[in-house]
Amino acid sequence: MNSFFHKSKQVYRTILSNDLSKIGFIYVLGEVLNKAIPFLILPIIARYLSTSEYGIVNNYTVLVAILSVFTGLSVHGAQSANYYNQTVEDRKKYLFALITILSFSSFVVFVFVFLFKDYIVSLIELPPMWILLAVFHSYATFLTTLNLDLWRLEEKAVSYIVYDVLQVLLNVGLSLWFVVSLKMGFSGRILGVFAAVSLFGILSFFFFFFRKKISLECRKTDLKDALRFGIPLIPHQLSQWIRTGLDRYVITAMIGTSVVGLYATGYQFALVLMVLTTAFNKAYTPYLYKTLSIIDRDSDPLILKKELVKTTYFYFGSILCICVFLYIVILWIVPWLLPENYQDSLRYVFWILLGNAFHGCYYMVVGYIFYVKKTAVLAKITFLSSLLHLVLLFPSLKIFGSSGAAYVYAFSALVIFLWVWYYSNKVYPMPWKIN
Repeated sequence: MNSFFHKSKQVYRTILSNDLSKIGFIYVLGEVLNKAIPFLILPIIARYLSTSEYGIVNNYTVLVAILSVFTGLSVHGAQSANYYNQTVEDRKKYLFALITILSFSSFVVFVFVFLFKDYIVSLIELPPMWILLAVFHSYATFLTTLNLDLWRLEEKAVSYIVYDVLQVLLNVGLSLWFVVSLKMGFSGRILGVFAAVSLFGILSFFFFFFRKKISLECRKTDLKDALRFGIPLIPHQLSQWIRTGLDRYVITAMIGTSVVGLYATGYQFALVLMVLTTAFNKAYTPYLYKTLSIIDRDSDPLILKKELVKTTYFYFGSILCICVFLYIVILWIVPWLLPENYQDSLRYVFWILLGNAFHGCYYMVVGYIFYVKKTAVLAKITFLSSLLHLVLLFPSLKIFGSSGAAYVYAFSALVIFLWVWYYSNKVYPMPWKIN
């Protein structure tokens, strides 16, 4: 036991001594600020929206998430995967190719949504106007993601955070104005989000030109490369939506939007852990890619590989401890923050936290698969795991009620993490069995 803690301390010091920890701290701080601001207004929003109205807001968010899978065809990650192997001019042309794919795919999605909007309305109880505007919401989100990724890859963490936090502040400010002052109900909350995301998506587009990061030259090779990267990921992205979004629609159909509002509230509190793991991943991914590129050129790569493995194991232990700590804190603060009709949301928190912890562990091993561009099999793994999630969801809801959705969420996250970890070692062997 003492040996374990001694080794953990050594790994911790190693992490703190490198650039990853410094950049990571900035990203964690920015991500926490980003998500903490809307999280802090939840107690205010909860006093102006019923649980049913909050469920409708959540259904809109889930709709944007599924549309985002197809607007852009999941090619935004190709920018990060290719960045360190491209010249400055290649990066500019590649960015234009990504935006070209985004524009064409978004048009197709809009036509599809327009033709089937009445059916979609019957499924999710959302006004037709918001269903159509959700397409542009996903389009603008893609542009902002590309812009933020450029700053992250350039290690300009401050620019990244300032831009992201400003968007959140506008989102919150408009939402409070529409909901509290103008009494617009759930439409006010949706409008606040849509207006902020749209504005910053447009600004991101102009930033590409202002910062001279884009060239108006579209090459077939770039289009093909991006599509080869993105299209195999669609099942992967779709599987994520099945695990984190489809359950809301199933609960809506089987139980009602009021329970969706409670489930979404519990999910919002558990999202704290996802914020931390996502922030760390944004800093860790460039570091991992750089380290792996060094390993590939190194005649004796074992030392660097072992350092990555030790860092990963230390992270696993840390994230599970943080999961338990956060659950205790949430149990204590929720009764003080939320009105009585939202208190039942606590029943979902632990299992969603646990699922988010497993998802954070998944982040640490999936990077090896992205690095070697073996995304096709990754998509199969996550899609099959999500089908398992879907199969288990219906009987779990019947047996355990809405809590069954949280149980299935945690279990499917564990399955995906272990399966992806196994496959990552197949495509990029690492010394996971260490003394």
